[in-house]
Amino acid sequence: MQRFKSDVVIIGAGIVGCALAYELAHYNLKVTVLEKEADVGWGVSKANSGIIHASVHAEPRTLKAKLCREGNELYKELGSKLGIKLRNTGMLMVAQNENQLADLEEARQRGKANGEKGLKLLSRAELLEKEPALARSVTGALFAPSAATVAPYEMTIALFESARENGVEFYFQEPLQRIGNKNGYISFVKTRNYSISTRWLIDAAGLGAGDVAHLAGCGFTITPRAGEEYILDKRWGNLVSHLIFPLPTRTSKGILAIPTSDNNLMVGPTAVEGRDKNYTTPHGRAEVFGFIQKLLPGITQQNVIASFAGVRPISPTGDFMIGPTDVGGFYLAAGMESPGLTAAPAIAKYLTGILAEDGLPLVPKVTWKPREVPINFRDLTPAEQGELIRKDPAWGRIICRCEEVTEAEVVEAIKRGAQTLDGIKFRTRLGMGRCQGGFCGPRVLGILARELNLPLTKITKRGRGSEIAPLSSKELLLERVNID
Repeated sequence: MQRFKSDVVIIGAGIVGCALAYELAHYNLKVTVLEKEADVGWGVSKANSGIIHASVHAEPRTLKAKLCREGNELYKELGSKLGIKLRNTGMLMVAQNENQLADLEEARQRGKANGEKGLKLLSRAELLEKEPALARSVTGALFAPSAATVAPYEMTIALFESARENGVEFYFQEPLQRIGNKNGYISFVKTRNYSISTRWLIDAAGLGAGDVAHLAGCGFTITPRAGEEYILDKRWGNLVSHLIFPLPTRTSKGILAIPTSDNNLMVGPTAVEGRDKNYTTPHGRAEVFGFIQKLLPGITQQNVIASFAGVRPISPTGDFMIGPTDVGGFYLAAGMESPGLTAAPAIAKYLTGILAEDGLPLVPKVTWKPREVPINFRDLTPAEQGELIRKDPAWGRIICRCEEVTEAEVVEAIKRGAQTLDGIKFRTRLGMGRCQGGFCGPRVLGILARELNLPLTKITKRGRGSEIAPLSSKELLLERVNID
């Protein structure tokens, strides 16, 4: 058991935990992040719609409304600083009959109250001029220009890399076991391998936030809500140029058409209250396509190349849970359902301000190291690609044909922290194309084994317990003999 002290400990390395780490890394503090998974962003953060929302859904004067708008504005700056691509799509909330036009006006007024700029109601003709692929039955739309899309795992990784480069320490596959409470104040946290003395503890554990709070002595219940999403082949990526929203329901923003930052088209999600399983279902697929085809009749299921389900953590308050608790030194960043991704950078600033008011000393660092943005080979000119290949032939060896990912990019991803097949995937897009890793998967296993100096039997998809080839050929043969 290793023991050390840390000024601040953050539980959870999702988008909110990494945004907090990034923000606190600007100050002379020892900051530690504990994550139960093998990499950052593998909980709620990687399996969401990737939308930077306009603040037209949340009720005015809520944290969701305030931090959604502020986070939206911060993303533009962060994307540039961290080298993360945003797709500035804008949003169209579409009415499908005359009765819904009044709801669009209500959403516009709500957005105005939340500080959104440039909101405009569009007639049917104006809407179809912007998006001719929409069904002719639409009657109008609300246009919100500030909405955009981002790859949520890429943003989480970028925040992590920048925070780590500036002194934050991350510990993976270290689920929290115990929180020490001395005279009503946080005193330490314990995992399997570490005991960390701390005065300041932040619960950014996503779906596990309620469990962490129970360990601290102030528990609450997070309700899971599952949502299925379906990704279409890139040839559908420009079917629409805006985010297409229906009118929201009581429990969700509805089933959407999402032009992603990587130029796919994604449709979904569903909203299944109380389900905590991240698998897709025939019923969910039918629900998604049955609805979206009413808005975009040209879409077909035959062009789906991937599907996934994410689980959102629903707060018992109906709003974000951010700030101090009855336990001294224990702070919440919990209930991060939509628009949690959008709000993440604003949440980090907001909570850091609260910590400062409560006595956390924030002395700015004199030096700050900007993130070194990794090279995307596919985005370079032929001349730039040729120059790289001349310096290192590994830049010329394509491992993933669909996404044009080279061996050199895989090696660089491992140097940046990828230890698993999914770690490579989320840093390079390897395996995210039409064949979904059928060609490149086996090849990248060999590179991981070589670079990590591990046998192939130790290479995992997503950490301990997910070994891809856990037995050698000899062991398989012996196992077969024993079976017979």
